[in-house]
Amino acid sequence: MGACYKKGWHQLWNYPLELLLITIVGFVISPPSHGFSAAKEVEGAGAYFLSIFALAYTLLLVWPVGYGISFAYLKAARGEQPSVKDVFDAL
Repeated sequence: MGACYKKGWHQLWNYPLELLLITIVGFVISPPSHGFSAAKEVEGAGAYFLSIFALAYTLLLVWPVGYGISFAYLKAARGEQPSVKDVFDAL
């Protein structure tokens, strides 16, 4: 297990800027989807449309970007150069 952490730590320092930017993209994209739980406080048609928007945002943006982030991390683990562009390849 220690060897795995050692390799991961070494790979992190091979691509620090790219992995930091990829992580920041993930933080910027995902938090708004968690804020849509406030739709329960809105009544009427507004709550319905907010719920539909939240679902579409999650299905069409958050999940594909999440897969792209995982792909970029996998590239870094394999010793390949990750890039922020890799995050959006799933879109």
